Amino acid sequence: MEFTEKISVIIPTYNMADTLVRAAESVCTQTYPASLTEVIIVDNGSTDETPRVAKELSEKYPQLRVIRREEGDVSAARNAGIREATGAYLGFVDSDDYVMPEMYELLMAALMRHGTAMAQVARREVSPAGEALEDMVVPPAREIVTDTTSFLKTLLLHEGDTSFCTKLIARELFTEETMFPEGVRNEDFRLMIRMLGKTDRIVCLPERCYHVVHVLGSGSRPDPSKAEVFPPGFAGAVEGADEAEALVAERYPQFTEIARRFALVQRLDYLLHIPVSQMTADNDMYRGVVRYVKAHRAEIKSNSFLTEKEQKNLRILSFAPKLSRRAHKLLMKLR
Repeated sequence: MEFTEKISVIIPTYNMADTLVRAAESVCTQTYPASLTEVIIVDNGSTDETPRVAKELSEKYPQLRVIRREEGDVSAARNAGIREATGAYLGFVDSDDYVMPEMYELLMAALMRHGTAMAQVARREVSPAGEALEDMVVPPAREIVTDTTSFLKTLLLHEGDTSFCTKLIARELFTEETMFPEGVRNEDFRLMIRMLGKTDRIVCLPERCYHVVHVLGSGSRPDPSKAEVFPPGFAGAVEGADEAEALVAERYPQFTEIARRFALVQRLDYLLHIPVSQMTADNDMYRGVVRYVKAHRAEIKSNSFLTEKEQKNLRILSFAPKLSRRAHKLLMKLR
């Protein structure tokens, strides 16, 4: 297949000198033509060796350039990269992850075959040592093309992949109204549910080309050795669920029950992971989560999209969240 379209791959980074080379080189050595590839590292004010590493990479690979920012979150870095990108299609890679050499060739070929604006590869979850971990998203058995309304449903059922890193997306879908939300967590989900309204179909490929490297204690991955540390990703997931409920009410009323299920499950995850010591009266986020679950107690049993286990845990936590968590902790110790 002959390719003519230029792609831009944006790699935001902050103090990731140890992994940046692997991430950037996995993009720079793609089978997709280097002459049609632009790689943009956005350094968010790193204080380690990242600036030096990024500079050396730009000297080694002509298609790679570096943008230096003083500060900002990952969304701000991605947005800066988007505004500088010259490609007709955009991809994103986190600087602690890496991709397979054929990823962008497969994605572009799928976009060309189906005439869509968005394509996605499957992902593999790995440890920092490269060991395979349990799937967070089950890959499709074959290449499928789905309408974006159905894709949204999979996201609300925790079956789809919200990550922008597994995708190649037409530049035209990124407008001032659809840029990464800055200063919040769960930014991929929040933008994805809005962007799906700007296109009609997405191609999903079965090839596991994107490797997500899981680091304990980051995002929504708690470190068991640090029991009192509560990753901010859990609160971000709850806030994202609120946005999803509002969006569904406005544009997809047929998914109202599914969106309620999504909001309840996100809060269940929050309540199952927050340290008991932080379940206090002065914790506004915690109190809000409990209020929501209690307010929708009657719907928990009737929601056909909740599993029996989810219904049981939500009912228990809606009556005595702190007591039930303490009892569960004691039970685990006795076992």
